[in-house]
Amino acid sequence: MQQTILELTALCTSLQRQLLELTAKFQAQEVEINKLKERVKTLEDREGVAATRSGDDAPIKGRSMDEGEA
Repeated sequence: MQQTILELTALCTSLQRQLLELTAKFQAQEVEINKLKERVKTLEDREGVAATRSGDDAPIKGRSMDEGEA
């Protein structure tokens, strides 16, 4: 009985440690994802400003929007 309690305690401790490690990894990934989302938004905003200034989407389609089909 005592051996079983010790084994279960060790298992519980191990699982708690794994949970903490996974939680830390998850939080780090969440921070990284948020940074990347912000970077994408910044680049899209910057790209939108450039397209508005030039009046075309040449980097995307290779032609001016004034040429007809969008």
